[in-house]
Amino acid sequence: MNFTDCLNYVKSQLSDLVRFGLIRIVLGNEACDLDSTISACVYAYFLHSTCPTNNEVLHVPMLQTKPSIF
Repeated sequence: MNFTDCLNYVKSQLSDLVRFGLIRIVLGNEACDLDSTISACVYAYFLHSTCPTNNEVLHVPMLQTKPSIF
């Protein structure tokens, strides 16, 4: 799964969180500048790619910004 597919997968699973045994929230810096945003997204992707129990764990990058920005 590539980076974009992973982010789309996470987004699609947000409406059905109860099916996961564990949800890991990955936060960047509270300023939510570009490097913090990229770091949170890439680290969540890394965790998703290397986690042996992918079907039981959801790694969610969380950005501390207004929804209207995205």
